[in-house]
Amino acid sequence: MIINHQTINELIQSLDEHLPIVLYGAGANGKVLCKVLEQNNLSIAAFVNSGGCHINDKESYKDGRYFNKPFFYLSQLPLEITNCHVIITIFGGNNMVEKSLEQLGCHHVHRIESRVYSECYQILLQKLLVKKGVDLSFKHIEIALGQCHLKLLNPFCANHDYAAVFLTEAKDLLFPLLGDDDLMTEGLYEHDKITVKQQDIVIDCGANIGLFSSYAASKGAKVYAFEPCSETVNYLHDNARLYPNQIIIEEKAVSHQTGNIPFYLSPRSSGEHSLLTLKQDDYQQIFVKTITI
Repeated sequence: MIINHQTINELIQSLDEHLPIVLYGAGANGKVLCKVLEQNNLSIAAFVNSGGCHINDKESYKDGRYFNKPFFYLSQLPLEITNCHVIITIFGGNNMVEKSLEQLGCHHVHRIESRVYSECYQILLQKLLVKKGVDLSFKHIEIALGQCHLKLLNPFCANHDYAAVFLTEAKDLLFPLLGDDDLMTEGLYEHDKITVKQQDIVIDCGANIGLFSSYAASKGAKVYAFEPCSETVNYLHDNARLYPNQIIIEEKAVSHQTGNIPFYLSPRSSGEHSLLTLKQDDYQQIFVKTITI
């Protein structure tokens, strides 16, 4: 039986606590879902993946365990846990996955909408911020990070698009700063000898909503933020106003020459807009101005 879920609460309420819970797919979605389910006293028995898939997240995989849970390929799944809840955490190819799970005797298979993962990140971020003493009831939030105070437009009081982009950007910057580096997708913004210091000049190419620009400004740097998307740049201005005269915004894309180049708009989120040529048919092509540095 395939069960579809629109929210994390729908998923949680559908899980029989007497059956093991297995997450299909090794990656960021599985990890954030694992964290939220365990916060709701639901234990994860294992991660599984198909035999033809490689684990890209090598840092979370060690000695047959992924994210500190037993890891199996489907062909190796022990019979004693085939009578379980399997939650598919990947997108694409789900029909093939479901057929494989059915052949193994897994009859409680769950599929969740992509918005559920955003909901999970939001739950985890709210908990980290509250633990840090941040008041989430105001339009702007202020986070004490050592000697600096990071001020931002509150993602929990803003519209859905800003919140979605904020949560995507927060995985590699804000979550680690708040003590949770399990959910990084690209890596730390600062590492080893590469750190932002007071009076530094920071160039933020593709500044998006201004999360990193704001962080650099909070550390006393002067920031030149480049962002060509008119929709996204509005959020960038909102955050920049919290740092008067520190974030200089240029509403253009950085290139090797001045002029105009194609820019692709996603119908789902401004965080998915890109200068790269994208194959998806639902992306809208516009032209944006470019500037050299």
